[in-house]
Amino acid sequence: MKKKILFIIPLPPPIHGASIINKCIKNSTKINKKFETFYINSHTSKTFESLEKFNFYKIAQILKVLCLCFFKLLFKNPDIVFFNLSPLGWGLYKDCVLVFVIKLFKKKIIYHMHGKGIKNQVIKSNFKKILFRYLLKNANLICLSKKLVSDINLVRDKSKLLTIINNFSEKSNIKNKKRSKSLTFVYLSNLIVSKGILIFLDAIKILQNKKKIKSFEVKIIGKATDERFHTLIKNKTLSLQNINYLGPLYGSKKFIELNKSDILVFPTMYSKETYPLAILESMQMKLGIISTNEGAISEIIDHNQNGFILKRCNAHECAHYMLKYIRNMKLAYAHGTKAKLKYSKRYTFKIFEKNICNFLERI
Repeated sequence: MKKKILFIIPLPPPIHGASIINKCIKNSTKINKKFETFYINSHTSKTFESLEKFNFYKIAQILKVLCLCFFKLLFKNPDIVFFNLSPLGWGLYKDCVLVFVIKLFKKKIIYHMHGKGIKNQVIKSNFKKILFRYLLKNANLICLSKKLVSDINLVRDKSKLLTIINNFSEKSNIKNKKRSKSLTFVYLSNLIVSKGILIFLDAIKILQNKKKIKSFEVKIIGKATDERFHTLIKNKTLSLQNINYLGPLYGSKKFIELNKSDILVFPTMYSKETYPLAILESMQMKLGIISTNEGAISEIIDHNQNGFILKRCNAHECAHYMLKYIRNMKLAYAHGTKAKLKYSKRYTFKIFEKNICNFLERI
């Protein structure tokens, strides 16, 4: 008899790393064949901009999710509840309510930990320490990387199972392109300051104005969080050459543009960055990477093997490594080839799917 699993997970929209991963779980033939599965979309936001903001729409949505959760637990009687726990803000308190209901029914819980920030909270607040110990008691955990386990070590239940399952990139059927005569750098993420878009633009300015180097192309893919920032980006790009601002792209359109690029520049300082899909998607399309040591990125990027890790994360260092690639295109292509190889060995959906199924069976 198949084991029953209730997945309480955020699904698109809005589109972000966790929701993309969860959509693939929901659509997985292997998972849905091996187990009797039920799904509840725990998203209470319509847009990326409203994710961490309170409004009355969210109250209505949490009541809806709570009712669905109660119904599924009562009438479907799942063996396991698979849950994405929000570590911060409004999402944390919303999840507390849902977890309280799940614990009332005494169900086995698996938390798929996509975010980070728990350690900083429990060090500063005894209340948060008590809260997270309650949430994680008797819970099995999936972390994205060994580097991220330290974020939950102070409060996790060490008598329960913990496994490491890396993120993945959705498979693209687009064949890798032939190399062009000049390099194309691409930025792929939401256009917010902490994701590094301004550092990238300033690095381009350094190369074009100070170094007098203009033999490269630039693409920016992403959504501006508000109109003022959108205007700021447009004004900055007007003073630079060879920049193509494409706005937000998804699915095959995104992969087509990545396929026509050579290097991803992603100088993120985002405090909740863990295992960014933008990097994995770019590696799949044979791009070298310039990024930072945020979250588990240094596990994905081997410095001077498949990309470069910025130590100081500023425009001058970013420009330094971009120039290194411009002056040595063979190095750029070699890093892209190694990035693709590492992707194929570690970051495909097939590998992720197998690991998830194995862990669910262990529980």
